[in-house]
Amino acid sequence: MSSIVIHLANCRKEIPDPQSVLNRYDWSRFGKFDQLQPDDFDCITEKDGQIANKLGARVKPEIWKKLCGQSIAPIKHDWDLIQMSDDQYKDSREITTCTLKQLPVIPGLAAARLTKGLHRKRPNYIPVCDSRVLKYLCLQRAKDTSSVIINCMDSVRSIGLENRDVLKVLQDWLAAKGCHKTSLRILDILMWSEQPPSKIVEVSKNA
Repeated sequence: MSSIVIHLANCRKEIPDPQSVLNRYDWSRFGKFDQLQPDDFDCITEKDGQIANKLGARVKPEIWKKLCGQSIAPIKHDWDLIQMSDDQYKDSREITTCTLKQLPVIPGLAAARLTKGLHRKRPNYIPVCDSRVLKYLCLQRAKDTSSVIINCMDSVRSIGLENRDVLKVLQDWLAAKGCHKTSLRILDILMWSEQPPSKIVEVSKNA
């Protein structure tokens, strides 16, 4: 099994044995998240908040309820962050930015919690922008939630493209075990599980 290689702005990170990382993941605790289905794929509902909490969002129902009724319909169901062409991503990125910016700003509902609710609506396109993943990607804090999500998408897409073949092997390996995950979700799990940084190989960018 090849390693997952991650090139960031000022360093190169490597996950030498991604299968072992996936084997260590707490599937009993978080596995149910990927089996849950939204009751509306285009409109944000109370169930999306419940789904987010299955992945540890810990968002209060009264907070999430302020987001209910908002539409993400412009973000298409068949968009695939890793598989789409550069031209397709350029167009979808603009649409996604506009759609996210139209969502109300709600205290206590930042990128991590929001994307834990939206990922199941667009499992091939919207990554879970957990704080651990953002830290792993060395992303700076952005001024607004939409920018945090878009910056995370940019980084995850770049990594996904570079490791597309390895992710497909991992996807098939998990499927053979009865565990069906998107390439995007697998990459998210790998990066989330690789905290703290001492678990990874990190060298200078020029190495």
